[in-house]
Amino acid sequence: MLHCENCLYDIEKLDEIVSANQNKKRLFVATWSISESPLELRNKIIEIVDSFDYFLIGYQNNFGPNDNISLFNKFCEERNDFEWKSIHIEHIPGNYYLFEKKNTLMIPSRNQIS
Repeated sequence: MLHCENCLYDIEKLDEIVSANQNKKRLFVATWSISESPLELRNKIIEIVDSFDYFLIGYQNNFGPNDNISLFNKFCEERNDFEWKSIHIEHIPGNYYLFEKKNTLMIPSRNQIS
């Protein structure tokens, strides 16, 4: 198994690690993993990492019956303390990178995914 000191492979440890690092800047990276997870697991993960400072999420338009564009639009709308940037990946049609950075001014200035 790949070892990474700051990576996590076990959902049961996620909440513990997040709680232990509340005073640090935190980055959540999920390149297609969260968009391809069952909705119940996806919602648990999002709830735990909601307080992170930065996000990079790779996702596709749809995965099975899930409309990821609608799901990530809702995700963005619920987090108005972030600046949003969604970039279409030209060499992978129907796929996007979603970048988020916590807005330190706390002024809602997000762009909805189109």
